[in-house]
Amino acid sequence: MADDQGQPRDPSSPPEADRHIRVPEPRVPRRTSARSIIFSLLAIMIAGVVAVTVVAVWSYKLADQPGPLSQARTVIIERGTTNEDVAALLQKNGVIDNAHAFLALIWLTKPGAPVIKAGEYEFTAGISMQDALALIRSGRVVTHKLTMPEGWTSARILERIRNEPALAGEITRPAPEGSLLPDTYQFRRGMTRNDLIAEMQAARDKVLKQLWAGRAEGLPLKTPEEAVILASIVEKETGLAAERPRVAAVFVNRLKRHMRLQSDPTIIYGITEGKSRLDRPLRRSDIAEKTPYNTYQIDGLPPTPIANPGREALAAVLNPIKSDELYFVANGTGGHDFSSSLKGHQANVKRWRQLEREQRDAADAAATTAAPDTGNQKPADKPAESTGQKPADQAAEISNQNTADQALEPADQAAQLPPVDDLAIPDTAGQNDATQAPSKPEAQAKSQDATTLKAAAADKPSRPAVQPGEISKPAADRTAFAEIANVQPGKIVRIAGRLVPFPRPRPPR
Repeated sequence: MADDQGQPRDPSSPPEADRHIRVPEPRVPRRTSARSIIFSLLAIMIAGVVAVTVVAVWSYKLADQPGPLSQARTVIIERGTTNEDVAALLQKNGVIDNAHAFLALIWLTKPGAPVIKAGEYEFTAGISMQDALALIRSGRVVTHKLTMPEGWTSARILERIRNEPALAGEITRPAPEGSLLPDTYQFRRGMTRNDLIAEMQAARDKVLKQLWAGRAEGLPLKTPEEAVILASIVEKETGLAAERPRVAAVFVNRLKRHMRLQSDPTIIYGITEGKSRLDRPLRRSDIAEKTPYNTYQIDGLPPTPIANPGREALAAVLNPIKSDELYFVANGTGGHDFSSSLKGHQANVKRWRQLEREQRDAADAAATTAAPDTGNQKPADKPAESTGQKPADQAAEISNQNTADQALEPADQAAQLPPVDDLAIPDTAGQNDATQAPSKPEAQAKSQDATTLKAAAADKPSRPAVQPGEISKPAADRTAFAEIANVQPGKIVRIAGRLVPFPRPRPPR
């Protein structure tokens, strides 16, 4: 359709009736002002401060309150553990009751400082969250203690170290006899066993160096190692600290006079090599056997220590008291009686024998009035053991020490006793009932006089060990007449410490 002029109308143009309507212009977005940005940030910061304040108040409120732990507990934190893992570990073990509060406390207190220190921690009952965190940050881990008594052999010390669960690693470091210093050692969980052994060896070397530098003059000891050897014998001979210098003086005097030490513990070590206890009494054959450790048969010191002596034993050997004593024997009180002469020593031995007899008689009287023994006797009901024992923590180790006079079988006892005109009593290392006099020719003569009696007893089988429940009588009071079968009739002989006239044969009727 055309308009009045005959031209066609443009379809894109609005109709005439709509031309008076105004169309608004499109809006152009305005730029955000800096003021708006600042206000927004301030609002966020205020909200954050409020949130942090709320969290802080909440965390501190929980941190000061007693924790849920009802009794002390040890928790081990391994190396490489994160804060989150520690919080979860403490909550799992009941030390804290909210791991999130613990993490918030870490962040609020020292967010940039290291927190976790690996180790073993002991948390007390009711410990607060704040104190638990302070403990972990301080690194005050649990300290373990391991005590090695004086006189223990290296084999026994290594066994204790091997069985300690708080130590780590296998034992590969050698520990020769006498190289370890008995003491109480502290360590943290995870310390290696080799490191502890090295610490014990360094401690012994330090003590020995100090004591050797201040040693007395004129000692028959050429090297520090010889001092350790003699100190180990002293350690095994007596359990009384006050007796160590006196026992050391006896051995030093005997070495100066070229007398044999005649110590039972050296015989025992030669048999067991320090790896176990001797589960039987010493026999005549043990004393007669010539081994490197049998100080009844060798001159001077054995080749190595027989135990690990403590500081006091080393000090006693390197600075013994001034004395001329050469003998000592058990006195029944845990100690010993000392003497400078053989005559005085024989008197002490006589008293000891009398005490043994009294103990035997008391045991026999108790056995006749008591109920039958079922093998479950208490220690107090048993007859007295040999004396000279060490404290309770070492009783198991030295149960076979100082027992030659009591432990030898009857045949062995009689075989060692010379005729009375020799005026000698055999020496036992544990009690030093010594036969050896200062004069070597005299000692050789005594040995020859005793040979006849020993030969007479050689073929007789030894009595079996005391069975469980049996009342043990002192061996010195048992009389075995087979050993004097070759003695001429009418001769006065000594049997088990007594002078006995050998009966003449009755004339035929």
